[in-house]
Amino acid sequence: DGYAFTRPPRPTRLHGMGVPILRRGRVLGSLSLRFPRSAMSEKEAGERFGKRMAAVARAIAADVVSSDI
Repeated sequence: DGYAFTRPPRPTRLHGMGVPILRRGRVLGSLSLRFPRSAMSEKEAGERFGKRMAAVARAIAADVVSSDI
């Protein structure tokens, strides 16, 4: 449970944030969010969207488990 931010090799005007979709310790995929640096800091994005994105990722994983793909 958590989120991470991109670390581009050169300066960019965008931030990227992502959360893993996990099932039984395996990564099934990820959710990501891109936003302009001018809109908010990484800290603000984490506070605003980190828990929400993690909850959506858990819901997706639960749906995958229930449908047993």
